[in-house]
Amino acid sequence: MKRDALGRIGAVVALAGLCVSAQRADADVEYAYYVNSGIWGFDISHMSDLDQVRAGLPGNGGSHCVPTASMNLFAYVANHGFPEVFPGPGYWQASSGPIYDEMTGNILLLGAVMGTTPEDGTNGAGWETGMEAVLNGTGKFDIINKWSGGSYSPKVREMAQQVALGGIVACAYGRYTVLGTIGGVPVLDRGGGHAVTMQKALANSTTSGVMWYRDPADSSDQFTQSPYGSREMPFVTGAYRLDWQPLTVLSMDRMVINPPPSDGRLRIIDQYMAIRPKSGYAFQPSSNGLSVIVAGISDFFIGQTIDIDLNTLGGPMIDGIVNAEQTGVFVLVDPDDGGTEELHAVFPFEEEPRLIGELLRADHLAISPMGPVYAASGVALMCIDPNVLNPEPVQIPIPHPPCDISFDPVSQQVVLLSPDGVLMMTAADLKGPVMETDIPDGVPLNAQSSMSVNPSDGTIWVITPGEDSMWGLTPVVGGPLLVEEVALEEIARPQSIDVDDKGTLFVNTLDGLFCVTQDKDGNWIAKADELFGDLPPGTKFCASKSSSNFDPENHIGPSFRHLQPDELLRIGTFVPACPGDVVPDGVIDLADLNRVLETFGTGVEPQTAGDANGDGVVDLEDLNMVLSNFGTECDVLPGG
Repeated sequence: MKRDALGRIGAVVALAGLCVSAQRADADVEYAYYVNSGIWGFDISHMSDLDQVRAGLPGNGGSHCVPTASMNLFAYVANHGFPEVFPGPGYWQASSGPIYDEMTGNILLLGAVMGTTPEDGTNGAGWETGMEAVLNGTGKFDIINKWSGGSYSPKVREMAQQVALGGIVACAYGRYTVLGTIGGVPVLDRGGGHAVTMQKALANSTTSGVMWYRDPADSSDQFTQSPYGSREMPFVTGAYRLDWQPLTVLSMDRMVINPPPSDGRLRIIDQYMAIRPKSGYAFQPSSNGLSVIVAGISDFFIGQTIDIDLNTLGGPMIDGIVNAEQTGVFVLVDPDDGGTEELHAVFPFEEEPRLIGELLRADHLAISPMGPVYAASGVALMCIDPNVLNPEPVQIPIPHPPCDISFDPVSQQVVLLSPDGVLMMTAADLKGPVMETDIPDGVPLNAQSSMSVNPSDGTIWVITPGEDSMWGLTPVVGGPLLVEEVALEEIARPQSIDVDDKGTLFVNTLDGLFCVTQDKDGNWIAKADELFGDLPPGTKFCASKSSSNFDPENHIGPSFRHLQPDELLRIGTFVPACPGDVVPDGVIDLADLNRVLETFGTGVEPQTAGDANGDGVVDLEDLNMVLSNFGTECDVLPGG
């Protein structure tokens, strides 16, 4: 039934980076696994635990939770195979002295890049800007930034997926007041929030689990680092509505605080920021159909392969794309029974593909970083939201049959390429007109032409099988398209093209995968791709991309300010990474014993003085913790 199908779905989706058992010792990931939405877990050793409360920061760091939680991630990356990443390798956990002071300066600098202020902390745009400023220059990482809004809310289990695929994660929780209920579902008003760094999480249920996080606010001393450890916090998944979209029910993870907080407010996880090593997705013909091979880079995640049986899709694959979280693929399938074309979500974690919905006579797929999937047929453009249960696609007519579609995240427009020589664009919500622009005759097009939008400058790159050139089409307001032809000796027999968010062109040819960039003089150069060049030539290649659903209309303002440490409750149980090390210096010795004896019987700020267990009292429990671990050295690595 289907035209130009890529082939029958094969038996394998191979994913390099999915971890189902302990990783390599130097990876410092004790385990990271994901069986299904109710059975998953991860444990990252030596994740840094830096304090935000520091003399030398504006307001003594009271609003610097985001730069500090982010710096935990950067220090980990720098110490695990990527020394070029700021702040560079080092034992940044030092309790005092020059290294402690240097880290204070590093957090100050990162806060300045993020636009952190004592009054409002760091808004979502600033957090994203700071992450990009540190990592984009390396060309080795993607940044996944996910917020509650629309039909989506981030879950701890999704953070576990990111870790299982080689990532590390920081997240934020909001402090919410219940305004009332609609249909029995609480309506929430956010009153500030706090950022932390994820270290561990476990679940054996689809509705509950336990998380451990490094809390930047776990300190009241402005001149020394607090004891190294995590806060243990149970969470449950429930249904809620946000006050700025009260008609939408979201599934959100609420932190369980015992006893319940005296302020009566709920603490709910509503954002996460993941750093992921770049990966590539090669759609490959195989002996029994088609497979997707995913390869990644990193010195701190394992290259294990997981096989997933896709035969249950029951039909040839028409097109495939990577989801916004970079954790799986969406596959468009032509059923063998001759029925309507189907969109399936295929995750390496799940045994069975998940049917999203039907898309009549769809041929091509594209995706927005916000999450919606777009599909085009010969006469219509469709949009379907995979986060909605049993979603109904929105559909509009289009004037020309397309040969490919893409999405421009800067202009927030869907872009369609027609072999008739017309470029079509329309708004992401499909509510505006479909604007048409003629493509000059010198650009050869046919039904197999492929295109991708460069997110960095909006240029639309086009290749046509049988033609050995590439064409860059740049829209000009009120004028014709600017056309640039790029002909390189290495690029022959191209099959598809993709552009990552750094502006690198990936051209998939029958001779292999090539990346195309410009040198310092502006000359185009092509070379076999260093990251994914070992992948066999295939039908289609997709490069992983940074992704964000941050919405400045809803995620900036007083409700998204960051809470001061003195506004925060000491929620969760403090679990020391180095029990009894109250100095702290990585060894339990006379210095720790004397600290406990000097303050024995007194109430202190939690995790200060001789408070080894973080309960705010120096007593026999603290003394016993020191004595039972006396003489031991903690297994700390640089940065941890």
